[in-house]
Amino acid sequence: IVGAKLNWASKPPPGATSPPVAAFADEGDPECEPLIAPDTYSVGVAYTAWRSNLYKEDKDTYEHAVRQAVATVVDSKAATVLLGNAFAKRLDACSNAVIHLSGKYRWRFQKTDAAGKDLTWTATELQDGKPTGWICPNVARAKNNVIITAQVCQYGNGAPATATILDKMSEKIPR
Repeated sequence: IVGAKLNWASKPPPGATSPPVAAFADEGDPECEPLIAPDTYSVGVAYTAWRSNLYKEDKDTYEHAVRQAVATVVDSKAATVLLGNAFAKRLDACSNAVIHLSGKYRWRFQKTDAAGKDLTWTATELQDGKPTGWICPNVARAKNNVIITAQVCQYGNGAPATATILDKMSEKIPR
């Protein structure tokens, strides 16, 4: 992702303060669907504010897709609980699960190890049961009363970039 110019951004319209509506998993465990990206199904109504963005080189042709999401809640305890309910429990239940959302691709989720309190996992795109090479490492963290998530999808290892983006987001949150 270093050196890539992400010229296209999908931002919610002004005044949009809620997560996107959940995608519909038509195959596999629907409980695993929120691991694609945070949405109303994973965050529910526990948040007090919400923002998310998707960046790519171009709307239709791209080699990288970067998602960032931020949800604020009433306090740090609520953030820890939401992180657990939205992601940690699902990661435990969905590691190695495969779901189908639409089109010809399926997604396999794998929980990955991380130091500290971050939750990390990958979503690997599959075609005909085989990896296409398009991999989406994800990181989620609770800090103070905020849940932050980052995802970098690309052909290859986007995990270092994902961790760096999340750290940069985290630096802006007061303790």
